[in-house]
Amino acid sequence: MNRLCASLVCAVLLLGLCATAFATTTTFPDVPKWQWAWRYVEGAHDAGVVNGYWDGYHPSEAVNRAQMAGYIARTLAGGDAAIPSGPATATFTDVPTSYWAFRYIEYCHDQGVVNGYWDGYHPEETVTRDQMAVYICRAFNLPIPPQPYNATDYFPMAQNQTWFHLGPGSPGSLTSQVATGTAIISGQTYTALVSYPDGATDYWQTAPDGLRTAGFHDPTVPADILFSPPLLIPNGLDPGDSVTQTAAITINSVPSGEASFTYTLLGTETVTVPAGIFQDCVKSEVLISTPQGTKHFYQWNAKNVGPVQYDSQPFGGTDSWALAGYTAPSSNPPGPPYNITDHFPLGQGDTWTYLASWGSVTQTISGTTTLLSQVYSNMVYPDDYTDYFRNGTDGLYVGGNQDQGQVAVFSPALLFPNDLTPGQTRTDSTTVYVDSVPQGTATVHVTLVGLDDVTVPAGTFAQCLKIELEFIPPGGLEGNGSHSYWWVGPGLGQAIEDKTPFGDTQCSLLSSATVGGVPYPVSVHAESKH
Repeated sequence: MNRLCASLVCAVLLLGLCATAFATTTTFPDVPKWQWAWRYVEGAHDAGVVNGYWDGYHPSEAVNRAQMAGYIARTLAGGDAAIPSGPATATFTDVPTSYWAFRYIEYCHDQGVVNGYWDGYHPEETVTRDQMAVYICRAFNLPIPPQPYNATDYFPMAQNQTWFHLGPGSPGSLTSQVATGTAIISGQTYTALVSYPDGATDYWQTAPDGLRTAGFHDPTVPADILFSPPLLIPNGLDPGDSVTQTAAITINSVPSGEASFTYTLLGTETVTVPAGIFQDCVKSEVLISTPQGTKHFYQWNAKNVGPVQYDSQPFGGTDSWALAGYTAPSSNPPGPPYNITDHFPLGQGDTWTYLASWGSVTQTISGTTTLLSQVYSNMVYPDDYTDYFRNGTDGLYVGGNQDQGQVAVFSPALLFPNDLTPGQTRTDSTTVYVDSVPQGTATVHVTLVGLDDVTVPAGTFAQCLKIELEFIPPGGLEGNGSHSYWWVGPGLGQAIEDKTPFGDTQCSLLSSATVGGVPYPVSVHAESKH
Protein backbone atom coordinates (compact mmCIF):
# COMPACT_ATOMS: atom_id res chain seq x y z
CA MET A 1 0.00 0.00 0.00
CA ASN A 2 1.50 3.36 -0.96
CA ARG A 3 1.61 6.32 1.34
CA LEU A 4 -1.26 8.10 -0.40
CA CYS A 5 -3.70 5.22 -0.13
CA ALA A 6 -2.96 4.44 3.48
CA SER A 7 -2.98 7.86 5.07
CA LEU A 8 -5.45 9.65 2.88
CA VAL A 9 -8.16 7.02 2.57
CA CYS A 10 -8.19 6.82 6.35
CA ALA A 11 -7.86 10.46 7.26
CA VAL A 12 -9.62 12.20 4.40
CA LEU A 13 -12.22 10.15 2.59
CA LEU A 14 -13.77 8.79 5.77
CA LEU A 15 -13.70 11.77 8.05
CA GLY A 16 -14.46 14.25 5.32
CA LEU A 17 -11.79 16.58 6.69
CA CYS A 18 -10.59 17.59 3.27
CA ALA A 19 -13.14 16.49 0.74
CA THR A 20 -13.90 20.16 0.16
CA ALA A 21 -10.52 21.61 1.18
CA PHE A 22 -8.84 23.58 -1.59
CA ALA A 23 -5.33 24.70 -0.73
CA THR A 24 -3.76 27.53 -2.73
CA THR A 25 -0.14 26.53 -2.14
CA THR A 26 1.73 23.25 -2.15
CA THR A 27 3.33 22.07 1.08
CA PHE A 28 5.36 19.20 -0.40
CA PRO A 29 7.48 19.54 -3.53
CA ASP A 30 6.72 15.94 -4.58
CA VAL A 31 2.92 16.54 -4.43
CA PRO A 32 2.25 19.41 -6.88
CA LYS A 33 -1.22 20.69 -7.66
CA TRP A 34 -1.54 18.48 -10.72
CA GLN A 35 -1.00 15.33 -8.58
CA TRP A 36 -4.35 13.51 -8.36
CA ALA A 37 -4.33 13.40 -4.52
CA TRP A 38 -2.89 16.86 -3.94
CA ARG A 39 -5.94 18.31 -2.19
CA TYR A 40 -6.27 15.29 0.09
CA VAL A 41 -2.62 15.42 1.11
CA GLU A 42 -2.92 19.13 1.83
CA GLY A 43 -6.11 18.63 3.79
CA ALA A 44 -4.59 15.84 5.89
CA HIS A 45 -1.55 18.01 6.56
CA ASP A 46 -3.69 20.99 7.56
CA ALA A 47 -5.63 18.73 9.97
CA GLY A 48 -2.39 17.61 11.63
CA VAL A 49 -2.72 14.01 10.44
CA VAL A 50 0.43 13.79 8.27
CA ASN A 51 3.72 15.65 8.47
CA GLY A 52 5.84 14.24 5.69
CA TYR A 53 9.65 14.09 5.59
CA TRP A 54 12.28 16.83 5.43
CA ASP A 55 12.42 16.54 1.65
CA GLY A 56 8.76 15.93 0.82
CA TYR A 57 5.79 13.65 1.32
CA HIS A 58 7.04 10.50 -0.50
CA PRO A 59 3.59 9.73 -1.91
CA SER A 60 4.45 6.32 -3.38
CA GLU A 61 6.22 5.00 -0.30
CA ALA A 62 4.71 1.99 1.48
CA VAL A 63 3.21 2.55 4.93
CA ASN A 64 3.99 0.33 7.90
CA ARG A 65 1.83 -0.48 10.91
CA ALA A 66 3.54 2.06 13.15
CA GLN A 67 2.97 4.92 10.70
CA MET A 68 -0.65 3.89 10.18
CA ALA A 69 -1.24 3.97 13.94
CA GLY A 70 0.05 7.55 13.93
CA TYR A 71 -2.35 8.62 11.18
CA ILE A 72 -5.35 6.99 12.80
CA ALA A 73 -4.49 8.21 16.31
CA ARG A 74 -4.09 11.83 15.20
CA THR A 75 -7.34 11.71 13.26
CA LEU A 76 -9.34 10.13 16.08
CA ALA A 77 -7.92 12.35 18.80
CA GLY A 78 -8.18 15.58 16.80
CA GLY A 79 -4.46 16.26 16.52
CA ASP A 80 -1.12 15.15 17.86
CA ALA A 81 -1.34 17.15 21.08
CA ALA A 82 -4.53 15.36 22.14
CA ILE A 83 -2.95 11.89 22.12
CA PRO A 84 -2.00 10.71 25.64
CA SER A 85 1.50 9.54 26.44
CA GLY A 86 0.37 5.93 26.91
CA PRO A 87 0.52 3.46 29.79
CA ALA A 88 3.54 2.93 32.02
CA THR A 89 3.86 -0.68 30.80
CA ALA A 90 3.89 -1.46 27.08
CA THR A 91 1.13 -3.67 25.70
CA PHE A 92 3.28 -5.17 22.95
CA THR A 93 6.75 -6.63 23.50
CA ASP A 94 8.07 -5.17 20.22
CA VAL A 95 6.75 -1.65 20.96
CA PRO A 96 8.54 -0.51 24.14
CA THR A 97 7.74 2.80 25.79
CA SER A 98 10.82 4.31 24.08
CA TYR A 99 9.57 3.47 20.55
CA TRP A 100 8.71 6.56 18.50
CA ALA A 101 5.14 5.42 17.75
CA PHE A 102 4.47 3.96 21.22
CA ARG A 103 1.73 6.39 22.20
CA TYR A 104 0.03 6.18 18.80
CA ILE A 105 -0.08 2.39 18.87
CA GLU A 106 -1.26 2.31 22.47
CA TYR A 107 -3.98 4.84 21.69
CA CYS A 108 -5.22 2.83 18.70
CA HIS A 109 -5.18 -0.33 20.80
CA ASP A 110 -7.11 1.39 23.57
CA GLN A 111 -9.71 2.56 21.02
CA GLY A 112 -10.16 -1.00 19.72
CA VAL A 113 -8.71 -0.26 16.29
CA VAL A 114 -5.68 -2.60 16.41
CA ASN A 115 -5.13 -5.84 18.27
CA GLY A 116 -1.68 -6.99 17.29
CA TYR A 117 -0.48 -10.55 16.83
CA TRP A 118 0.14 -13.30 19.34
CA ASP A 119 3.81 -12.31 19.60
CA GLY A 120 3.61 -8.52 19.34
CA TYR A 121 2.48 -5.63 17.14
CA HIS A 122 4.94 -5.96 14.21
CA PRO A 123 5.32 -2.18 13.82
CA GLU A 124 7.60 -2.35 10.76
CA GLU A 125 5.28 -4.66 8.83
CA THR A 126 3.68 -3.15 5.71
CA VAL A 127 -0.02 -2.46 5.97
CA THR A 128 -2.03 -4.40 3.41
CA ARG A 129 -5.18 -3.15 1.77
CA ASP A 130 -7.42 -5.63 3.62
CA GLN A 131 -5.90 -4.59 6.96
CA MET A 132 -6.48 -0.97 6.01
CA ALA A 133 -10.18 -1.64 5.45
CA VAL A 134 -10.45 -3.22 8.91
CA TYR A 135 -8.68 -0.29 10.60
CA ILE A 136 -10.90 2.25 8.84
CA CYS A 137 -14.14 0.50 9.78
CA ARG A 138 -13.09 0.03 13.38
CA ALA A 139 -11.74 3.54 13.83
CA PHE A 140 -14.74 5.37 12.46
CA ASN A 141 -17.53 2.92 13.32
CA LEU A 142 -18.54 2.46 9.71
CA PRO A 143 -21.54 0.23 9.01
CA ILE A 144 -20.41 -3.11 7.61
CA PRO A 145 -22.35 -5.98 6.04
CA PRO A 146 -23.26 -8.89 8.32
CA GLN A 147 -20.76 -11.70 8.70
CA PRO A 148 -21.32 -14.53 6.22
CA TYR A 149 -22.17 -17.70 8.06
CA ASN A 150 -19.82 -20.66 7.86
CA ALA A 151 -21.75 -23.88 8.40
CA THR A 152 -18.69 -25.51 9.94
CA ASP A 153 -18.72 -22.94 12.78
CA TYR A 154 -22.23 -23.98 13.76
CA PHE A 155 -21.80 -27.74 13.89
CA PRO A 156 -18.65 -28.71 15.85
CA MET A 157 -17.80 -32.39 15.72
CA ALA A 158 -15.11 -33.03 18.29
CA GLN A 159 -14.84 -36.70 19.10
CA ASN A 160 -17.03 -37.76 22.05
CA GLN A 161 -18.99 -34.50 22.07
CA THR A 162 -22.53 -35.32 23.18
CA TRP A 163 -25.84 -33.49 22.72
CA PHE A 164 -28.98 -34.27 24.76
CA HIS A 165 -32.32 -33.47 23.15
CA LEU A 166 -35.70 -33.14 24.81
CA GLY A 167 -38.70 -34.09 22.70
CA PRO A 168 -42.21 -32.63 22.95
CA GLY A 169 -44.71 -33.45 25.66
CA SER A 170 -44.37 -33.75 29.41
CA PRO A 171 -41.88 -34.88 30.54
CA GLY A 172 -40.84 -35.52 26.95
CA SER A 173 -38.34 -38.01 25.58
CA LEU A 174 -34.68 -37.35 26.44
CA THR A 175 -32.29 -38.73 23.82
CA SER A 176 -28.60 -38.30 23.11
CA GLN A 177 -26.39 -37.95 20.06
CA VAL A 178 -22.65 -38.56 20.23
CA ALA A 179 -19.81 -37.83 17.81
CA THR A 180 -18.12 -41.17 18.13
CA GLY A 181 -15.61 -42.67 15.75
CA THR A 182 -15.26 -42.19 12.02
CA ALA A 183 -16.35 -43.86 8.80
CA ILE A 184 -14.52 -44.02 5.46
CA ILE A 185 -16.93 -43.37 2.60
CA SER A 186 -15.66 -43.11 -0.98
CA GLY A 187 -12.16 -42.60 0.39
CA GLN A 188 -13.18 -39.68 2.62
CA THR A 189 -13.23 -39.64 6.42
CA TYR A 190 -16.54 -38.70 8.05
CA THR A 191 -17.48 -38.27 11.70
CA ALA A 192 -20.12 -40.74 12.85
CA LEU A 193 -22.91 -39.04 14.82
CA VAL A 194 -24.77 -41.81 16.62
CA SER A 195 -28.25 -41.16 18.04
CA TYR A 196 -29.40 -43.10 21.08
CA PRO A 197 -31.32 -45.16 21.97
CA ASP A 198 -32.21 -46.09 18.35
CA GLY A 199 -28.61 -46.27 17.09
CA ALA A 200 -29.20 -44.29 13.88
CA THR A 201 -25.94 -42.84 12.55
CA ASP A 202 -25.32 -39.74 10.41
CA TYR A 203 -22.05 -39.25 8.54
CA TRP A 204 -20.71 -35.66 8.56
CA GLN A 205 -17.50 -33.99 7.47
CA THR A 206 -16.19 -30.46 7.95
CA ALA A 207 -14.42 -29.29 4.80
CA PRO A 208 -12.91 -25.97 3.66
CA ASP A 209 -16.00 -25.24 1.57
CA GLY A 210 -18.61 -26.23 4.15
CA LEU A 211 -20.36 -29.04 5.97
CA ARG A 212 -20.89 -32.28 4.06
CA THR A 213 -23.09 -35.28 4.73
CA ALA A 214 -22.46 -38.57 2.97
CA GLY A 215 -25.68 -40.14 4.24
CA PHE A 216 -26.77 -42.21 7.22
CA HIS A 217 -27.21 -45.68 8.66
CA ASP A 218 -30.74 -46.85 9.42
CA PRO A 219 -30.60 -49.65 12.03
CA THR A 220 -34.23 -50.63 11.50
CA VAL A 221 -33.56 -52.06 8.03
CA PRO A 222 -30.53 -52.24 8.53
CA ALA A 223 -29.10 -50.19 5.68
CA ASP A 224 -26.45 -47.64 4.75
CA ILE A 225 -28.16 -44.93 2.72
CA LEU A 226 -25.48 -42.86 0.99
CA PHE A 227 -25.43 -39.78 -1.27
CA SER A 228 -23.15 -39.36 -4.30
CA PRO A 229 -21.87 -36.71 -4.41
CA PRO A 230 -22.21 -35.86 -0.71
CA LEU A 231 -24.69 -33.11 0.09
CA LEU A 232 -23.08 -29.80 1.03
CA ILE A 233 -24.13 -26.92 3.27
CA PRO A 234 -21.67 -24.32 1.94
CA ASN A 235 -19.69 -21.82 3.96
CA GLY A 236 -20.09 -18.10 3.30
CA LEU A 237 -23.87 -17.91 3.06
CA ASP A 238 -25.69 -14.67 3.79
CA PRO A 239 -29.18 -14.48 5.32
CA GLY A 240 -31.71 -15.25 2.59
CA ASP A 241 -29.31 -17.38 0.54
CA SER A 242 -30.62 -20.73 -0.68
CA VAL A 243 -28.80 -23.63 -2.33
CA THR A 244 -30.26 -26.70 -4.06
CA GLN A 245 -28.39 -29.89 -4.92
CA THR A 246 -29.13 -33.36 -6.21
CA ALA A 247 -27.34 -36.61 -5.51
CA ALA A 248 -27.64 -40.24 -6.49
CA ILE A 249 -28.76 -42.57 -3.69
CA THR A 250 -27.44 -46.04 -2.93
CA ILE A 251 -28.94 -48.34 -0.31
CA ASN A 252 -26.43 -50.97 0.76
CA SER A 253 -24.50 -50.14 -2.44
CA VAL A 254 -27.57 -50.65 -4.68
CA PRO A 255 -28.62 -47.60 -6.81
CA SER A 256 -31.98 -46.42 -5.46
CA GLY A 257 -32.94 -43.17 -7.14
CA GLU A 258 -32.06 -39.56 -6.51
CA ALA A 259 -32.14 -37.14 -3.58
CA SER A 260 -33.02 -33.43 -3.84
CA PHE A 261 -31.68 -31.18 -1.09
CA THR A 262 -32.53 -27.50 -0.51
CA TYR A 263 -30.93 -25.50 2.28
CA THR A 264 -32.04 -21.92 3.03
CA LEU A 265 -30.33 -19.72 5.60
CA LEU A 266 -33.21 -17.61 6.93
CA GLY A 267 -31.37 -15.43 9.44
CA THR A 268 -30.41 -15.35 13.12
CA GLU A 269 -32.56 -15.58 16.24
CA THR A 270 -32.16 -15.84 20.00
CA VAL A 271 -33.31 -19.29 21.14
CA THR A 272 -34.31 -20.30 24.66
CA VAL A 273 -34.12 -24.03 25.42
CA PRO A 274 -33.56 -26.05 28.63
CA ALA A 275 -29.78 -25.88 28.06
CA GLY A 276 -29.84 -22.07 28.19
CA ILE A 277 -30.32 -18.94 26.11
CA PHE A 278 -28.35 -18.95 22.86
CA GLN A 279 -27.99 -15.71 20.93
CA ASP A 280 -27.43 -15.28 17.20
CA CYS A 281 -28.49 -18.82 16.32
CA VAL A 282 -28.60 -19.50 12.59
CA LYS A 283 -32.13 -20.49 11.57
CA SER A 284 -32.29 -22.63 8.45
CA GLU A 285 -35.02 -24.34 6.46
CA VAL A 286 -34.11 -27.78 5.14
CA LEU A 287 -35.99 -29.81 2.54
CA ILE A 288 -34.72 -33.20 1.48
CA SER A 289 -36.71 -35.46 -0.84
CA THR A 290 -35.92 -39.04 -1.77
CA PRO A 291 -37.95 -41.92 -3.26
CA GLN A 292 -38.28 -43.13 0.34
CA GLY A 293 -39.96 -39.91 1.54
CA THR A 294 -39.57 -36.20 2.31
CA LYS A 295 -38.23 -34.35 5.34
CA HIS A 296 -38.99 -30.66 5.72
CA PHE A 297 -38.00 -28.80 8.89
CA TYR A 298 -36.54 -25.74 10.58
CA GLN A 299 -33.30 -26.04 12.53
CA TRP A 300 -31.48 -23.57 14.77
CA ASN A 301 -27.72 -23.91 15.29
CA ALA A 302 -25.59 -21.99 17.80
CA LYS A 303 -21.98 -21.13 17.04
CA ASN A 304 -19.51 -23.60 18.55
CA VAL A 305 -22.41 -25.55 20.07
CA GLY A 306 -24.34 -27.14 17.21
CA PRO A 307 -28.07 -27.82 16.80
CA VAL A 308 -30.14 -26.34 19.63
CA GLN A 309 -33.66 -26.69 18.21
CA TYR A 310 -35.48 -28.63 15.49
CA ASP A 311 -39.09 -28.41 14.32
CA SER A 312 -40.85 -30.19 11.43
CA GLN A 313 -44.37 -29.38 12.66
CA PRO A 314 -44.82 -26.19 10.55
CA PHE A 315 -44.50 -28.45 7.49
CA GLY A 316 -46.88 -31.17 8.63
CA GLY A 317 -44.29 -33.28 10.44
CA THR A 318 -44.48 -34.59 13.99
CA ASP A 319 -40.88 -34.22 15.18
CA SER A 320 -39.54 -31.41 17.33
CA TRP A 321 -36.88 -31.18 20.01
CA ALA A 322 -34.88 -28.71 22.04
CA LEU A 323 -31.33 -28.93 23.39
CA ALA A 324 -31.41 -29.95 27.04
CA GLY A 325 -27.67 -30.31 27.61
CA TYR A 326 -24.35 -30.94 25.91
CA THR A 327 -20.74 -31.79 26.58
CA ALA A 328 -17.47 -30.82 24.96
CA PRO A 329 -13.96 -32.19 25.53
CA SER A 330 -12.25 -29.98 28.08
CA SER A 331 -9.88 -27.56 26.36
CA ASN A 332 -7.40 -27.32 29.24
CA PRO A 333 -7.67 -30.35 31.51
CA PRO A 334 -5.49 -30.45 34.61
CA GLY A 335 -2.93 -33.22 34.97
CA PRO A 336 -3.72 -36.52 36.70
CA PRO A 337 -4.46 -37.98 39.15
CA TYR A 338 -8.21 -37.36 39.55
CA ASN A 339 -9.80 -38.11 42.90
CA ILE A 340 -13.37 -39.28 42.51
CA THR A 341 -14.11 -38.27 46.09
CA ASP A 342 -13.54 -34.62 45.11
CA HIS A 343 -16.50 -35.01 42.73
CA PHE A 344 -18.98 -36.74 45.08
CA PRO A 345 -20.00 -34.40 47.91
CA LEU A 346 -22.05 -36.19 50.56
CA GLY A 347 -23.06 -33.39 52.91
CA GLN A 348 -26.23 -33.84 54.91
CA GLY A 349 -29.06 -32.00 53.18
CA ASP A 350 -27.35 -31.86 49.79
CA THR A 351 -30.04 -32.22 47.14
CA TRP A 352 -29.99 -32.87 43.38
CA THR A 353 -32.97 -32.76 41.00
CA TYR A 354 -32.72 -34.30 37.54
CA LEU A 355 -34.62 -33.94 34.32
CA ALA A 356 -34.97 -37.58 33.36
CA SER A 357 -36.51 -39.63 30.59
CA TRP A 358 -39.28 -40.68 32.97
CA GLY A 359 -39.89 -37.24 34.50
CA SER A 360 -38.24 -35.28 37.29
CA VAL A 361 -36.49 -37.06 40.15
CA THR A 362 -34.86 -35.70 43.32
CA GLN A 363 -32.24 -37.33 45.48
CA THR A 364 -31.11 -36.11 48.88
CA ILE A 365 -28.41 -36.96 51.40
CA SER A 366 -30.48 -37.66 54.50
CA GLY A 367 -29.20 -39.49 57.56
CA THR A 368 -26.67 -42.30 57.87
CA THR A 369 -26.63 -46.09 58.02
CA THR A 370 -24.02 -48.35 59.62
CA LEU A 371 -23.04 -51.39 57.54
CA LEU A 372 -20.28 -53.80 58.57
CA SER A 373 -19.08 -51.28 61.19
CA GLN A 374 -18.77 -48.45 58.65
CA VAL A 375 -20.97 -45.34 58.58
CA TYR A 376 -22.50 -44.52 55.18
CA SER A 377 -24.46 -41.49 53.99
CA ASN A 378 -27.97 -42.23 52.77
CA MET A 379 -28.70 -41.13 49.20
CA VAL A 380 -32.50 -41.14 49.36
CA TYR A 381 -34.82 -41.27 46.33
CA PRO A 382 -38.59 -40.62 46.36
CA ASP A 383 -39.59 -44.21 45.48
CA ASP A 384 -38.42 -45.81 48.73
CA TYR A 385 -34.97 -46.54 47.35
CA THR A 386 -31.69 -45.64 49.08
CA ASP A 387 -28.03 -45.99 48.12
CA TYR A 388 -25.32 -46.09 50.79
CA PHE A 389 -22.17 -44.05 49.96
CA ARG A 390 -19.00 -43.28 51.92
CA ASN A 391 -15.98 -41.21 50.93
CA GLY A 392 -12.67 -42.70 52.04
CA THR A 393 -9.03 -41.81 51.52
CA ASP A 394 -8.77 -44.26 48.62
CA GLY A 395 -12.06 -43.54 46.89
CA LEU A 396 -15.85 -43.66 46.98
CA TYR A 397 -17.31 -46.74 48.67
CA VAL A 398 -20.76 -48.19 47.91
CA GLY A 399 -21.96 -50.27 50.83
CA GLY A 400 -25.24 -51.45 49.30
CA ASN A 401 -28.81 -50.25 48.92
CA GLN A 402 -32.32 -50.52 50.26
CA ASP A 403 -35.21 -51.15 47.87
CA GLN A 404 -38.81 -51.44 49.02
CA GLY A 405 -37.67 -52.58 52.47
CA GLN A 406 -35.11 -55.12 51.24
CA VAL A 407 -31.53 -54.32 52.24
CA ALA A 408 -28.65 -55.38 50.01
CA VAL A 409 -25.16 -55.28 51.57
CA PHE A 410 -21.88 -55.51 49.66
CA SER A 411 -19.15 -57.35 51.56
CA PRO A 412 -16.61 -55.87 51.13
CA ALA A 413 -17.95 -52.53 49.92
CA LEU A 414 -17.45 -51.78 46.24
CA LEU A 415 -14.81 -49.14 45.57
CA PHE A 416 -14.75 -46.38 42.93
CA PRO A 417 -11.03 -45.64 43.33
CA ASN A 418 -9.22 -42.33 43.51
CA ASP A 419 -6.13 -41.61 41.43
CA LEU A 420 -7.55 -42.85 38.12
CA THR A 421 -5.89 -41.61 34.95
CA PRO A 422 -7.82 -41.04 31.69
CA GLY A 423 -8.42 -44.32 29.89
CA GLN A 424 -7.72 -46.41 32.99
CA THR A 425 -10.19 -49.09 34.16
CA ARG A 426 -10.41 -50.56 37.67
CA THR A 427 -12.38 -53.70 38.50
CA ASP A 428 -13.72 -54.59 41.94
CA SER A 429 -15.79 -57.56 43.15
CA THR A 430 -17.90 -58.32 46.21
CA THR A 431 -20.39 -60.75 47.69
CA VAL A 432 -23.97 -59.44 47.75
CA TYR A 433 -26.22 -60.22 50.71
CA VAL A 434 -29.96 -59.48 50.52
CA ASP A 435 -31.52 -59.46 53.98
CA SER A 436 -28.43 -61.35 55.19
CA VAL A 437 -28.80 -64.10 52.54
CA PRO A 438 -25.79 -64.42 50.16
CA GLN A 439 -26.72 -64.00 46.48
CA GLY A 440 -23.35 -64.45 44.80
CA THR A 441 -20.61 -62.22 43.44
CA ALA A 442 -21.11 -58.76 41.91
CA THR A 443 -18.49 -56.98 39.83
CA VAL A 444 -18.04 -53.30 38.99
CA HIS A 445 -15.87 -51.88 36.20
CA VAL A 446 -14.97 -48.18 36.58
CA THR A 447 -13.30 -46.38 33.65
CA LEU A 448 -12.22 -42.75 33.64
CA VAL A 449 -12.96 -41.86 30.01
CA GLY A 450 -11.72 -38.27 30.18
CA LEU A 451 -12.78 -34.72 31.08
CA ASP A 452 -15.61 -32.74 29.51
CA ASP A 453 -17.12 -29.31 29.96
CA VAL A 454 -20.82 -29.85 30.56
CA THR A 455 -23.88 -27.66 30.05
CA VAL A 456 -27.15 -28.82 31.64
CA PRO A 457 -30.24 -26.92 32.87
CA ALA A 458 -28.50 -26.37 36.24
CA GLY A 459 -25.61 -24.53 34.58
CA THR A 460 -22.27 -24.93 32.85
CA PHE A 461 -19.59 -26.88 34.70
CA ALA A 462 -15.99 -27.16 33.57
CA GLN A 463 -13.75 -30.24 33.63
CA CYS A 464 -16.26 -32.83 34.74
CA LEU A 465 -14.99 -36.39 34.99
CA LYS A 466 -16.61 -38.65 32.42
CA ILE A 467 -16.84 -42.11 33.96
CA GLU A 468 -18.06 -45.33 32.39
CA LEU A 469 -19.60 -47.49 35.10
CA GLU A 470 -20.71 -51.09 34.62
CA PHE A 471 -22.28 -53.02 37.50
CA ILE A 472 -22.72 -56.77 36.96
CA PRO A 473 -24.88 -58.31 39.71
CA PRO A 474 -24.98 -61.94 40.83
CA GLY A 475 -26.83 -64.31 38.53
CA GLY A 476 -29.96 -64.28 40.66
CA LEU A 477 -30.17 -60.47 40.55
CA GLU A 478 -29.59 -59.89 36.84
CA GLY A 479 -32.35 -57.29 36.61
CA ASN A 480 -30.33 -55.02 38.92
CA GLY A 481 -27.37 -54.60 36.55
CA SER A 482 -26.55 -51.31 34.90
CA HIS A 483 -24.16 -49.78 32.40
CA SER A 484 -23.89 -46.00 31.99
CA TYR A 485 -21.80 -42.90 31.53
CA TRP A 486 -21.58 -40.45 34.42
CA TRP A 487 -20.36 -36.88 34.22
CA VAL A 488 -19.45 -35.60 37.70
CA GLY A 489 -18.35 -32.07 38.50
CA PRO A 490 -15.76 -31.07 41.11
CA GLY A 491 -17.58 -30.26 44.33
CA LEU A 492 -20.90 -30.75 42.54
CA GLY A 493 -21.69 -34.42 42.11
CA GLN A 494 -23.39 -36.06 39.16
CA ALA A 495 -24.37 -33.67 36.35
CA ILE A 496 -25.39 -36.31 33.79
CA GLU A 497 -26.15 -40.00 33.76
CA ASP A 498 -26.66 -41.57 30.34
CA LYS A 499 -27.50 -45.22 29.81
CA THR A 500 -28.73 -44.89 26.23
CA PRO A 501 -25.43 -45.84 24.51
CA PHE A 502 -25.70 -49.22 26.24
CA GLY A 503 -29.17 -50.19 25.05
CA ASP A 504 -31.21 -48.57 27.81
CA THR A 505 -33.65 -45.68 27.42
CA GLN A 506 -32.74 -43.87 30.63
CA CYS A 507 -30.97 -40.54 30.66
CA SER A 508 -30.95 -37.74 33.25
CA LEU A 509 -29.56 -34.19 33.39
CA LEU A 510 -29.07 -32.06 36.49
CA SER A 511 -31.76 -29.35 36.50
CA SER A 512 -31.17 -27.88 39.97
CA ALA A 513 -29.24 -28.63 43.13
CA THR A 514 -28.15 -27.36 46.52
CA VAL A 515 -24.68 -28.61 47.42
CA GLY A 516 -22.78 -27.37 50.44
CA GLY A 517 -25.32 -24.59 50.81
CA VAL A 518 -24.75 -23.36 47.22
CA PRO A 519 -27.87 -23.33 45.00
CA TYR A 520 -27.69 -24.26 41.32
CA PRO A 521 -28.33 -22.70 38.93
CA VAL A 522 -26.54 -19.74 40.45
CA SER A 523 -26.62 -16.30 38.85
CA VAL A 524 -23.58 -16.86 36.63
CA HIS A 525 -25.18 -20.00 35.21
CA ALA A 526 -28.71 -18.74 34.92
CA GLU A 527 -28.24 -17.62 31.32
CA SER A 528 -25.80 -19.25 28.91
CA LYS A 529 -24.36 -16.66 26.52
CA HIS A 530 -22.91 -17.97 23.28
